[in-house]
Amino acid sequence: MIPPGELIDAAWGDPDAQVLLAKRALAAGTLGHADRVVSTVESLTFARLAAAQGSIGGIGLVVALSAQLADLMDSAGQQDSATDLRGEALAVADVAMDRTDDESLGEILGAFLASADAAGPEVAQAATPYRRFWQDL
Repeated sequence: MIPPGELIDAAWGDPDAQVLLAKRALAAGTLGHADRVVSTVESLTFARLAAAQGSIGGIGLVVALSAQLADLMDSAGQQDSATDLRGEALAVADVAMDRTDDESLGEILGAFLASADAAGPEVAQAATPYRRFWQDL
């Protein structure tokens, strides 16, 4: 196992290392070693960095983690934040499906369907700025 400091150094511009950091941050919350909201936010940050470099794993994580964080925000009574995060999940999945080859589509589609369950008109509206952002990358 790579020590966290070395992994962070190695992750500079390396989407595979960023995906690994995202998964480790998520595991910390899942295993009870960190607050679940904090670990999801940290994981989402690393996933966004990887996704911005075209990592399919990073893109799938952005979709899934945005939806997961939206659920956590709902539980905390933060419906506006939850709607915004679901909009991001929807937009990233939509853009990714247009750019992804057939072999990688299953991973993105699974995350997209999970996030689309809670999607209403307000989520579609929240997705618009995220769609523009991710299309421009």
